[in-house]
Amino acid sequence: MAVSGTESGLPGTRLNSVEPGGAASGGIKVNPTVLRQAAGAAHDIAVALDAARAPEEPSYRAADKLKAQQFELGAALGDAAERWRKQLTSVTEAVDLTSRNLTMNADGHSATENGIAQRMTEIGAHYH
Repeated sequence: MAVSGTESGLPGTRLNSVEPGGAASGGIKVNPTVLRQAAGAAHDIAVALDAARAPEEPSYRAADKLKAQQFELGAALGDAAERWRKQLTSVTEAVDLTSRNLTMNADGHSATENGIAQRMTEIGAHYH
């Protein structure tokens, strides 16, 4: 399935596209450069998400102080900080995994394309 630039978040680019008459290859052409750009963008998101961890430590400290004074708000703040940490960790890991998978796919497509080109050159050399 083709992904438009607006769907991929990269203006004017496609992660892949269907080319007419390309039935032999399944009709899909993958652009490793765009996959790498998407991987880089995903990495940037992971870095930005990591920066969102800033409120964790002050929240835990405040929760501990409030709990020490027997305030129920301390436990609630501690729970909220823990949920924030878990959710942020989960999203960061998912975005990081997406970045790594995009990079691996780009590398795989590039290696395949290079291997095919090299083999075609070798075959062509036999006919000249």
